[in-house]
Amino acid sequence: MTVIRVPKIFGLPPLALKASNTLLRLSELDYAISSLFSDRSKALEVLSKLWIEVEEKLPVSFKAAHDILAQKFPHQISRIYAEKISQIATEEGIRKFLLKMRRDVQSVLIPPLKKSLRGTKGPTFLVKYRRKQKCSFVLKWTNQDEIACNVIYEAFATNFMQEKHLNPRSGFFVPEIGCLDFERSIHEMPNREQTNLSSEMCIKFKRNFQRITEIYASKIASKGVLILSERIGGENLFDFILTTYRELTREQKEKFFNRLGRLAMLDVVTGNLDRLVQIFTDQGEYTLQDLEANLGNVMVVWSKDKNAPFLYAIDNGIEKDLISSDLHRKKYLSFLQTHFSSRNLERMLAENMVKSIQHALDTQVDDVSTGNVVELKKQFQFFSDELYPLAYPAFLRGLEEMHFHLYENLIPSWESEKASPLKNYLKSNHPRLLAAQQERIDILKNLRRS
Repeated sequence: MTVIRVPKIFGLPPLALKASNTLLRLSELDYAISSLFSDRSKALEVLSKLWIEVEEKLPVSFKAAHDILAQKFPHQISRIYAEKISQIATEEGIRKFLLKMRRDVQSVLIPPLKKSLRGTKGPTFLVKYRRKQKCSFVLKWTNQDEIACNVIYEAFATNFMQEKHLNPRSGFFVPEIGCLDFERSIHEMPNREQTNLSSEMCIKFKRNFQRITEIYASKIASKGVLILSERIGGENLFDFILTTYRELTREQKEKFFNRLGRLAMLDVVTGNLDRLVQIFTDQGEYTLQDLEANLGNVMVVWSKDKNAPFLYAIDNGIEKDLISSDLHRKKYLSFLQTHFSSRNLERMLAENMVKSIQHALDTQVDDVSTGNVVELKKQFQFFSDELYPLAYPAFLRGLEEMHFHLYENLIPSWESEKASPLKNYLKSNHPRLLAAQQERIDILKNLRRS
């Protein structure tokens, strides 16, 4: 049996704080090494010589070995460990410290963090390094809205669906996320268990992650909530289309597009306007618009032994105005009423998906900084040629299937005791989001009755 080890950053507050201390130390070491050495292998060579020198001196003179640690290592590196070095009082203490430092250096031979270049709502950092186990996750500065919205998607994607032949039952996954809410001094684990943080612990968490943000983004984060998210080992939709799509069989492509259609219908119902279906208002009514789809908010995981790609819905924040603005909520309810009353609903949405995805490809290919843009456009043309004959009918089926499941599974589950944990969570943490979602559910229920 394979044991999946969850990174300590997702654990209870004391364990998570310890993991954040490690991440900060590795970030500072990464910054120091990149400042001192153009080649990281050179850094390993220089440090290895100093480690050997310490080990050779240690049996002869503890003081001489300790002095090397305190004085001969590059200042940018030794200052990171200054407090630990000052506390070493025994030969065994030096040996343990050298082991720890070696592990640290090995962990940063490849930079352990990188700032995501996609999206502007952040900053967002991709974390990956190895200690005793591989640590891989995502850090994102955001607001409380996104946490609560993700919980809704999680319920709709899995808990409220009954389609047992699909895994997941909705056709897509949602990453597990926890968070640190510095505005309310709350630590939240992926299982939604919340802990009120002491002032001291909250300050330590915030100091660590603010400093990490400064190192990799050259600025202080202005938002008060930090998401700790499962990192998906796949490609965003743009990169998947560019690199992998051609490898799919026709049947796999149809399943892939079908699942995108299912996700798109759920986005429309919840009010997520930042993925594939483009709904926009310019102070007037909400309408479907030919705008650029956000191909970065869908991750695709596929291997050749699987019968279809898995989709992950990421960045599941609902449009802010559709939560906090009474006027915009009312206008969006009018949009839902008009479109869900139409026999052409799924066709209109499928048409919008095709146009928005094509718009995104046309726009984003010019933003790619590497490679030959002309050649990239040729590769995308292969995908574009299949948007109407292959993607459109599969989008249509996926939209129709999720429309069906809204009434057969999602709405009945929302109205049942099954939704009590979700509603209680939203009532405690985001009552306006709960009210907005209930309004949309009520509109859809009334439309079916009529």
